[in-house]
Amino acid sequence: MVKESIAAKQGELATAIANAEDLINSNASADQQQQALDLVKQLQADIKNLEALPEPTTDPEVPDDGNDDTPESLDPPAPTPDDTGVPPELDDDDNNTNPENDPEDPTKKGENRKMPIPMNKKTNILQEQRAAFNAFLHSRGEKRDGLTSTEAGVLIPEQIIYNPDTEVHTVADLSKLVHNVSVTTPSGTYPILKSASTVLPSVDELKENPDLANPEFIDVEWKVKTYRGMLPISEEAIADAQIDLIPLLQRYVQEIKINTVNSQVNTILSKFTSKKVAAEDLVPTLKSLKNKGFDPAYNLSFVMTQSLYDVLDQAKDAQGRYLLQDSISAPSGSKLFGLDVTVFKDSAFGGTGEVLQVFIGDLERAALFANRLDVMVNWIDDKVYGRVLQPVIRFDVESADSNAGVFVTITPEAPKS
Repeated sequence: MVKESIAAKQGELATAIANAEDLINSNASADQQQQALDLVKQLQADIKNLEALPEPTTDPEVPDDGNDDTPESLDPPAPTPDDTGVPPELDDDDNNTNPENDPEDPTKKGENRKMPIPMNKKTNILQEQRAAFNAFLHSRGEKRDGLTSTEAGVLIPEQIIYNPDTEVHTVADLSKLVHNVSVTTPSGTYPILKSASTVLPSVDELKENPDLANPEFIDVEWKVKTYRGMLPISEEAIADAQIDLIPLLQRYVQEIKINTVNSQVNTILSKFTSKKVAAEDLVPTLKSLKNKGFDPAYNLSFVMTQSLYDVLDQAKDAQGRYLLQDSISAPSGSKLFGLDVTVFKDSAFGGTGEVLQVFIGDLERAALFANRLDVMVNWIDDKVYGRVLQPVIRFDVESADSNAGVFVTITPEAPKS
């Protein structure tokens, strides 16, 4: 019955380890991760207690002939750990220094204890157990060779609850805000229909239909460029990592992709009709552009630098209300004059230092994002005991509707006419 109980607990332990690994990889809360690890430790303790129980035996008893010497044909019982969990043959106490108990002296009649495992052999066993445990976790319990539930306990470090994260999360992805088109060739032309200004005339009954103005198109020419690089990863980092590095690297590559796309889109936005205004005229200018600077059909929003966002975040209207209002729909979490606000670092538009710059316009109409190949990742073996992660992106960004935006730069003093 003891063996059956141990086997059942080992099954529960395997499931608990898999669940703990899933919680860690899914960035669950620290409390959830800790509860999962506590369950793993409890099951390990239960198995250890079951293994300490005596197993019923059917071996015939050896008759007592009055001789206290242990028969040479019978092996003595294996030593059991004491309350500290240290086997007697490894316990550094007075018993191990007693010459009568010296296992290396065959002339002594003390206990016939087993020799301690040599250090190099113990190291090899530990390495095999670690390899088996790593295979067990990454296969979600499918690979169990070379691993027992009791061995798994010593291989789960306390630091497993630590899941490395990126220092900061990236900003909004502008490729999702501009006109995004998937293309299948390296170059081409994309037509964008201009806004219709024609109206239908009133026609008398049975009269011929009058001709309407032909639709007008903006032909946007694009040519795909290739963006790629190398990210070397050492085999030591892969082997020593306590979590699966693949999801972490995938997120890192995605942030590189977003940074690359945003830099190209911001370059296009900075080339729209330029307008320079003095700091004291900032708010009136932005209000006028929003109210009458564009066709009302345009869906306007702001894309600004971090320093300008800081200035506007502290500005108030005549009634003492802050200009920026909270919004759950805007990428920055704020709206200005009812329009969404997206914020980038001060160097996003090519400026240096604390620059006050903003694009106001319809991003969907302003820029065309021709997407030829989304981020693709290849693993290449490196000769210096490592691997190279090679991300590749192919796309082009072009200006579309020149009337869809204005780029404003705020100067400390009034610009010269």
